[in-house]
Amino acid sequence: MKVLLTGGAGFVGCHTLRKLRDHAIPTLVYDDLSSGHEEMLEGNPLFKGDICNRVDLEKAMAEFKPDTVFHIAALATMSECTKRPDECYKVNVEGTRNVLEAMRVSGVKNIVFASSCAVYANAKTLTPLKEIDPVGPISPYAASKRDGEALMREYEEQHGFRYVAYRIFNVSGAHPDGTIGERHDPETHLLPLIIDTMLGRRDILSIFGDDYPTPDGTAIRDYVHVWDIAEAFLRAGRLLENGGQSQILNMGSGVPTSVYDLLNAVKEHANKEIPITMQPRREGDSAWLFGNGDHLKEVLGWQPEWSNLPDIIKTALQWHNNQ
Repeated sequence: MKVLLTGGAGFVGCHTLRKLRDHAIPTLVYDDLSSGHEEMLEGNPLFKGDICNRVDLEKAMAEFKPDTVFHIAALATMSECTKRPDECYKVNVEGTRNVLEAMRVSGVKNIVFASSCAVYANAKTLTPLKEIDPVGPISPYAASKRDGEALMREYEEQHGFRYVAYRIFNVSGAHPDGTIGERHDPETHLLPLIIDTMLGRRDILSIFGDDYPTPDGTAIRDYVHVWDIAEAFLRAGRLLENGGQSQILNMGSGVPTSVYDLLNAVKEHANKEIPITMQPRREGDSAWLFGNGDHLKEVLGWQPEWSNLPDIIKTALQWHNNQ
C-alpha cells in the first residue's frame, strides 16, 4: 500500500500519518497548511497543495503513484462552516470531487473518507446511532459531509471505486507519547478548551446550553481517541487493498458523555476547579450524538483501546502540558 494522505498536517491526519509510518507504509501528505502544522509531519514528504486545485492533485498523484487515498482534509469546524457555508461547500464537496477526479485520472480507485456523525438526523430518543439510522443534516458542515458520502457512492457506481467512509464522532486525546496532539487556531473543541482554562491559558470556559433534553441539560457526545481513529484508518486501507467491499462505518466509543461529564472528569483528574459561564445553545448543535460501533468491530476487528475518559484526558493533558 502507498497512501496519499490529504490533510496530513492536521489533528487526525498527523496521527494517521504516524500510524502509517509505524507500519512502514510509504505516504505522501497533501496539505495546504492553512490549518495544519508542518512540524506535525515529522519530516515526512509534503506536497503543499489545496484540494480545490485539481491540477496540483493530479500532479501529486502522478509523481507519487499511490494506490490508496486517505481523504481527511476539510473545513472541519461547525462554527466556521455555519459562518461561511459557500466556502464549506467549496472545500468539503467540490474539493472532495477534485480528489476523486484526480484519482480517476491517475487510475487510483481506493479511498478512505473522513465523514462525520453530524450527518445523522436528530434522534428522538437517547439511543446509540446505527449506520442504518436516518440522515438529516442540520448544519452546512453536516450537509457537506452527507454530500461527500454521496460522491463516494457515485464514483463507486460510475467508475468502480471502492471506499470506506467513516462517520467519526468526537475526536479527542493525543498520541500516547505526548509528541503530537491537537492544535487549532482558534480552538473550538471542548476538551482542549477545558484544559486551557484549567491551565490558566483562558479565563473562563463557555458552556453552550444547559437546557437540552438530556439527564443534566448539557449536550451529549461520543469521544473517541485519535490514536484509535488512526488504527481504524490503517485497517480500512488494508481492507480495500485486499479487495474488501465499500462500507459506511460509525467510528466512536459508544459511550454517551455530557459536557458536564467531561468537565467533571477533568476536574477530578487534575483535582482543580475550572471556572465556567453559561451561554445560549449554538446553531447546528444536536442534543446528543453517540454511536453504535458494532459494525466497524465486525468488519475490521477494531477495538477502541484508548477511547475511555481517563486515557483521553491523560494523553490530552500530557500534550498540552508539553506545549
